[in-house]
Amino acid sequence: RILDRVKTTGKLFFDRLKNIERFSFIKDLQGIGLAFSYRVQSVSNTPEENAKLAKLIRKEAFSNHLIVQTVGRKGDYMKLAPSFLITDEEIEFALDRLETVLKRIGC
Repeated sequence: RILDRVKTTGKLFFDRLKNIERFSFIKDLQGIGLAFSYRVQSVSNTPEENAKLAKLIRKEAFSNHLIVQTVGRKGDYMKLAPSFLITDEEIEFALDRLETVLKRIGC
């Protein structure tokens, strides 16, 4: 039944994660199952500044008890991949924290 659980929690996670698209620096949100990614775009939209912004988000997320990875050739993508056993409450907790981080950065 783990596949059924991943489908259910993946949809819940992604539906809630869509809220971060309201931040102008969040682009290309996508996901499958419980694996999600989005691209960050700085005001100047240069590869170096985009990667710098991604690293800042990663650092701030970590200081808020979240592990978010920077990925991609240019380092401007962020990856979220929670455990298959994540609970609905943990999803809410994680995404509340992520939104707090993104509000604080607020480019």
